[in-house]
Amino acid sequence: MDILDNIQIKSKIKRMAYQVIESNFDNDIIYLLGINNNGYNFAKILEKKLKSISDKKIKIARLTIKTKNPIEEEVKLDIKKNELNNQSLVIVDDVANTGSSILCHESADGYIASKGGNRGAYR
Repeated sequence: MDILDNIQIKSKIKRMAYQVIESNFDNDIIYLLGINNNGYNFAKILEKKLKSISDKKIKIARLTIKTKNPIEEEVKLDIKKNELNNQSLVIVDDVANTGSSILCHESADGYIASKGGNRGAYR
């Protein structure tokens, strides 16, 4: 595993931001849903970069998932769920730990779909 230096990290974040903008060109608002604390913190970094390169409205929220048991626990959002209907959602996570949030992603996907969102529409 390679460790990135500060310049490489900034470059990766910039590329991610451009990818988000390119993938959501037709959307007026982009929602960044940061998984738990680390994903939320990274979403704030990404939000700052997005705002520096685009005039799009960016909204950020925390998506709380029990990573030890993601399938059996309910996903929680700190934003009104109906605000997310038919919106562009970007789920943001860090991958520095276990990668267990891959299961969380599936749990969040199902949860958002059950609340009227499009399953997999944010991928």
